[in-house]
Amino acid sequence: MINKIFALPVNETISPVISRRQLDDLELIVIDHPQVKASVALQGAHLLSWKPAGEEEVLWLSGNTPFKNGVALRGGVPICWPWFGPSAQQGLPSHGFARNLPWTLEGHDEDDSGVMLTFALQHSAETMKLWPHEFTLYARFKLGKTCEIELEAHGEFETTSALHSYFNVGDIAAVKVSGLGERYIDKVNNAEEGVLSNGVQTFRRVVLPLSVPGILSGMTMVFVPAVSTFYISQKMGSSSTVLIGDVIERQFKQGNNPNLGAALSIVLMLLVFVCTGIMNRFGGDEEEGGVMV
Repeated sequence: MINKIFALPVNETISPVISRRQLDDLELIVIDHPQVKASVALQGAHLLSWKPAGEEEVLWLSGNTPFKNGVALRGGVPICWPWFGPSAQQGLPSHGFARNLPWTLEGHDEDDSGVMLTFALQHSAETMKLWPHEFTLYARFKLGKTCEIELEAHGEFETTSALHSYFNVGDIAAVKVSGLGERYIDKVNNAEEGVLSNGVQTFRRVVLPLSVPGILSGMTMVFVPAVSTFYISQKMGSSSTVLIGDVIERQFKQGNNPNLGAALSIVLMLLVFVCTGIMNRFGGDEEEGGVMV
């Protein structure tokens, strides 16, 4: 997806290193500087990619995220504002509305070290329906060898906010985060609260929750042939190993008890349906690599 963004035709050249491009419904600001390559969607002032010169891409961006008006982008650094997480009022979008609305590019600057961009979002009739407050919100990006993001809000109100970063990682089990304090909330473990013993949280408990869809799929793919394609199990398995499918077959061929064989077949068919339903329930969501902090 990131390569696709940089291959888009230029709609407007803002400066020698900054251009405006279009991907489906959304306008993008693309930076191609000797020290950094980056891209920002005007919807949400959403940093999509950031790659310092000589480094790997730092951020993760889903290859399946739709670039449609009003649809939240998956990956990069979404700006969650004026609330983070589910809304206290039913029917409002999670993580606020700032990430789903078009911002304006208010200013830009560049030097030998990188690029600075300033985006703005102001209250409107649409935002007043969602949140009855007048506001002006600025997002400033300083992009080069390092990435600095500032969020500045003007108005009289109380908010919660977050820069909901998705990082491109190679091995999630080896990821460590430090410098965030000792108390934490593990959202992938039913929002369990805890205290770090050494100030560093290793994401070991992330691995199993993320592996559940694959585990269930593997179990189902093994279980279904074991209870149905008994011929394959006979030929590939040991002659001393008796599977449930073998028992059913013998009721018809050797035991002269087709009623029991039919009953066992119905029970196993129901078990297959249950396993398939569980697999679809836990393995149906598209979740790609990346860690969210």
